[in-house]
Amino acid sequence: MLQFCLASILIFLTASFSLGKEEIPPNIVAGKQVDNDAKLTVGTKLVGIWDKKNYLVEVIELKRDKQIRIHWIGFDKSEDVDVPPNTLYYVADTTQTRKARTSPLPKEYQAYDKNGDGQIGLYEWERSKYAEFKRLDKNHDGFLTPQELAVKVSATSVAVASTDPAGTKEATPNPGNLEAYNGMIGQSVMFSVTGKIEGQVIGNGTYTTSSDLAAAAVHAGLVKAGEMGTVTATFVESPKSYKGSMANGVTSVDGPEFTAAFTLK
Repeated sequence: MLQFCLASILIFLTASFSLGKEEIPPNIVAGKQVDNDAKLTVGTKLVGIWDKKNYLVEVIELKRDKQIRIHWIGFDKSEDVDVPPNTLYYVADTTQTRKARTSPLPKEYQAYDKNGDGQIGLYEWERSKYAEFKRLDKNHDGFLTPQELAVKVSATSVAVASTDPAGTKEATPNPGNLEAYNGMIGQSVMFSVTGKIEGQVIGNGTYTTSSDLAAAAVHAGLVKAGEMGTVTATFVESPKSYKGSMANGVTSVDGPEFTAAFTLK
């Protein structure tokens, strides 16, 4: 009987230890940086980075002065410590595929994409260059997409345009919508598009940057559905509202003030 009890206890402990290990993801991916004012609770799992490696951490106590005490899971060389939340990151949702991109990463960034999913995660970036990552990550989700990196590339192209009046530079591939360019008010970028009539378009002549670029180009009469061509988008301040219309087989809709807008030629 005693042997049976001891065996049962051993099995229970082994199972508990295994379950504990299974809670640790095999590849912990750091996503969006935690804000110091984030509403965290005891038990929240986050990602801590130590010596260029990602570790799962758990919030075990909420302290004063915007400090939290964390326990490092699976990392027995570190004691529980008090840290500000913004030194940690949320665990990224790696179940969502992001391979369906309308354009590839710029060539100078492709080497960073270690897992080949068409974007660059914070966990793939060089730790010494985190400041640059945060600057490029326009929506602060912990990933650099082709659209976000195209802003930097396109801004460089705009700067070079004055020395290239013949327009010999290649057009930027269509990124779908132009939300990644919200910070480029007053600048223009040339895109290659294949016209289509599907896709949401908001506005008439002046469109929200959330509008589908290829459909907006057809609506503006610059290309036909199925026709390849180049269009130049100029980024402007958003009007207070947008009025939709029907043109060239594309129906645009009304909309409220948006982050930014663009015109086409």
